[in-house]
Amino acid sequence: MRVPTGYAIVLAPHINYNAPGIIITMPGTRRPKANKFTISLIQTKILQYKKRYNETSLNAWKRLTRNKNFSTLMRQFYKGFKNKEYYLKRITEDNTAQNDFYKRHLVKDRSGIMHLLKTPSSKYTYRKKK
Repeated sequence: MRVPTGYAIVLAPHINYNAPGIIITMPGTRRPKANKFTISLIQTKILQYKKRYNETSLNAWKRLTRNKNFSTLMRQFYKGFKNKEYYLKRITEDNTAQNDFYKRHLVKDRSGIMHLLKTPSSKYTYRKKK
C-alpha cells in the first residue's frame, strides 16, 4: 500500500476508529498560528493609548478598534486564514468578537514588558448609574 507523504498508518486492531469520541486529524487542517508580530504591534499600541488617554487596557483596545487603520492591521493578522473577509468584518463590527480577541490573544500572553498591558483593578474606571 502506498502512503502519501505526511500520513502514517497505525495498525491497532483493538481500537475501533469508528467509535464516537475518536478524532483523527489530517496534517495541515488546524487553524493557523497567531501572527506574533501583529500581536506585539497591537499590544504596544494599547500601551500607548493607555498612557496617552489615561484609560484601562480594554478601553484602549476599544479605541484602537475604532481607528481607521485597524482593518489593515487585522488583515495582516488574518493573512493565513481561509475566510479572511469574514473574520475581518466580524472583528471590525462585532463587539463580542472584539472582546473575545482581546481575551484570547492580547491578555492571554503577557510576558516581559507586556505584563503592563493588564490594568490593575485599583485603576478601573467606574461609572455612576444615572
